[in-house]
Amino acid sequence: MSTPDIGEQGADKSWVLSEVRRKAIAEIVLQEGTVSTTNLSRRLKVSEMTIRRDLKKLEELGILKRTFGGAIATGRSEDVAVSQRAVQNREKKEAIARACAALVQPGEILLMDAGTTMAACAAALPEESGILVVTNGIMVVNSLLSKTGIQVYVLGGTLELAPQLITGISVIEKLRSLHADKAFITSSALGEDGSVSDANIHQSEIKRYMMQAASQRILALDSSKIGHHSLNRFAHVADFDILVVDGQIAPEQLERLRHEAKRIILAPVTAGALATVVKKSLAAEESAFSNKD
Repeated sequence: MSTPDIGEQGADKSWVLSEVRRKAIAEIVLQEGTVSTTNLSRRLKVSEMTIRRDLKKLEELGILKRTFGGAIATGRSEDVAVSQRAVQNREKKEAIARACAALVQPGEILLMDAGTTMAACAAALPEESGILVVTNGIMVVNSLLSKTGIQVYVLGGTLELAPQLITGISVIEKLRSLHADKAFITSSALGEDGSVSDANIHQSEIKRYMMQAASQRILALDSSKIGHHSLNRFAHVADFDILVVDGQIAPEQLERLRHEAKRIILAPVTAGALATVVKKSLAAEESAFSNKD
């Protein structure tokens, strides 16, 4: 979203434009987790001084928290972000989940990080497989509660309610003593340069240690996150043995990644959702035709 360059004095005089711009800033921070003042200035076409005033106002409202050079989402904003992410790109996440589950062998020990994509992966795991899942993700645990055939080890530490994960030095210390067959890792962004990053600095560290503790490292993310960067870079796509991404990835993005990633698995997105839309459309057309008669 962009607004006209109204300048600093214009921003002070135009309450309406200021509110529109601040709403845009709040939406950007909510979606991306963290953003720099320079980035916001460029995207919204106003001065950095104006952006800093907007961030101060939004912080007073409890929408975000200012940092050196930018802002991050507060707990309240992240709560909303988690609920939104749970339904965003659902078909893509489910496709990725099926592809990841197909990589799991009976009796394996799996490390799984936190997030909505990983929760979908956990839900897709075969129940009677005798596997052990080690995780710091609350949503992952919730996905496995009904799967009595899967053992779950929850890494202990400090609970962060907003992103629904467990962090802390105790999590890292435990990971240092563990060895797993596979580590399933997600990220907030995968840059065109192959950098893999996350908005949460604590989770980024945990992801790094999970990768070190596993024999095989698998990056799972939907195509909407490709071509972006987040605050904390924790790996490069070449550090992973497998990249699992949905089949709706843009051809040019896939071509670039083929030069960086060791192996790419394209997860076909089910046509179920599309079929439902088509069915409803045909039903509507049939109804309209019948009404004409």
